Amino acid sequence: MRPNRQTKTNQFQPLEAYRTELFATPFWKLRFNYNLDEIVRDVRKAVSVVERQSGGDTKRNYTTYFDRDIHDEYIGQTEWCKQLITNLKDTYVDIMHKEFLKDPREQNMLRSNIHCCLWVNRYTDQHEHSVHNHKGTILSGTFYVKTSQPCAPIIFESPNEYANMLFMTEDRHHQGDNGQDNHFGVPAVQKEFQFQPRDGDIALWPSYLYHHVPSQENQEERISISFNLAHSVMYGPSTTDKLLDECDYSFLTQEG
Repeated sequence: MRPNRQTKTNQFQPLEAYRTELFATPFWKLRFNYNLDEIVRDVRKAVSVVERQSGGDTKRNYTTYFDRDIHDEYIGQTEWCKQLITNLKDTYVDIMHKEFLKDPREQNMLRSNIHCCLWVNRYTDQHEHSVHNHKGTILSGTFYVKTSQPCAPIIFESPNEYANMLFMTEDRHHQGDNGQDNHFGVPAVQKEFQFQPRDGDIALWPSYLYHHVPSQENQEERISISFNLAHSVMYGPSTTDKLLDECDYSFLTQEG
């Protein structure tokens, strides 16, 4: 009988590991083909009105987010805005159907029932947007109209950030082949994703993702349009609804 072959324990002997990615976070990239110069003109006009009203307040003098009247007057009625909203709503339904397996018939998804709120921005080197997410909505995104170089990226934080604390990973940089995708972390744990936009790009992501835009030294102008998308979830008719007396809850306020 042959003796068992002894393995030297001082040799490197890893088992073969097969990696499977769990709990993916989707990020979509799209294009909006339109006359970008026309959009740039209208955004500059709207933001110039905001600037006159907001003065040197760099937290709000670059965007129509806080000034819906100005937005509706200079942006909301334009043909390009109507086309953009149409495309965004249809894209939202397409993603809900294909990737979230929602049935548009059961969800009563009509174009008029899809909520799309957008606002325009004109950043210079004075502006930045601190870390935030978009509560109360489903998908969020930004359409990049003009990205004068140097242009600040949009930076996303990993929803699994706690894993970086557990493993104490390093923030190593890996750039994608397209030159726009920049990953920071290690192969097992990603800490941060930076997207470097180009003119005409649309970035779309789940609204729960925290993200920010840093200030960019010597940035002449970056024009973008941010938006939120959602729909009213339909749970189906309830037989008890017809049996109950109606009640108007508007008497409930946060005052007093």
